[in-house]
Amino acid sequence: MGAHSERVNTEMDEQGDKKALPLDDDTIPCVTWELAADPVRLPSLPILPDLHTHGDDDEKPTQLIEIAGLDGHLIGLTNKGHVLKFGNLDSETTSSQGRWEYLPAFSEFERIQIEYRKLDLDSPQTMKITHISANFNHFIVYSTGSSSVVLIGDTSTDVDSDPKVIPELQNKSIISVVLGDYHSVALTAGGKVLTWGDYSAGALGLGDPATLTPGTPGAFDSQERRSVALERSWGRPPRVEVPTEPDTEEDAVTIELEPEDRPLPHSILRGRGRGRHGHAPIIPTSGLEFRYGFAAQRRDQ
Repeated sequence: MGAHSERVNTEMDEQGDKKALPLDDDTIPCVTWELAADPVRLPSLPILPDLHTHGDDDEKPTQLIEIAGLDGHLIGLTNKGHVLKFGNLDSETTSSQGRWEYLPAFSEFERIQIEYRKLDLDSPQTMKITHISANFNHFIVYSTGSSSVVLIGDTSTDVDSDPKVIPELQNKSIISVVLGDYHSVALTAGGKVLTWGDYSAGALGLGDPATLTPGTPGAFDSQERRSVALERSWGRPPRVEVPTEPDTEEDAVTIELEPEDRPLPHSILRGRGRGRHGHAPIIPTSGLEFRYGFAAQRRDQ
């Protein structure tokens, strides 16, 4: 399938009028074509342990309710809170040989308590993973509520892997998380937005690195590095490791929505952003002010 797609793309590029290049108005014309491919049926889930979540789903059969894709792999979530990973999806051959692998450290309350104790965090009394998100090399699984848990994995995660736990994301009433290739965004029930990761051409929304105080989130780590970047008209600030609330006043894009299009509780808006790597999320900040894009559609949680 991949080779066929590349061949069709090359043929369309050679036609001249179908190249995937932006026009003078910064739009890229879309051309459709048909891809004939048979779907691959994935194998059944393995035998999974009882997670004792004591919810309405305890009496129902265990089944997948969410699937998220990252590079060459899938992340699955069951109605009872099991997190699984499927790979490898590099080709039709490898996908037919793949299997679902249960990730206990991302699913089981006792395992997550261990990670919390390592970081001296207050552990929730109960927990059930209810959401997953994935893109490129990383995935995130999380629960909601005042004691929300947020766990991070990547393409190398396997049955023996422990999750990455960012303390500043725990117990924050997280209701939605979206991932870009190199940056991530979380939304809390109170409407607060938290971003972290690479600068990605401003996708974090933390402001202009050239004007931020060196050493603060989104800024260059020293005055010397900022001066060199300004002198050479080139430079990139370091990654933001601690989730930080963006400046909602600077360079915000306002989108007027009709009443029926306004976001519902626990909703997140997505659109094509200015960042270089994939889709940058459009996040509600206050009122009808949104960031990181030009058009959006509603996705209810």
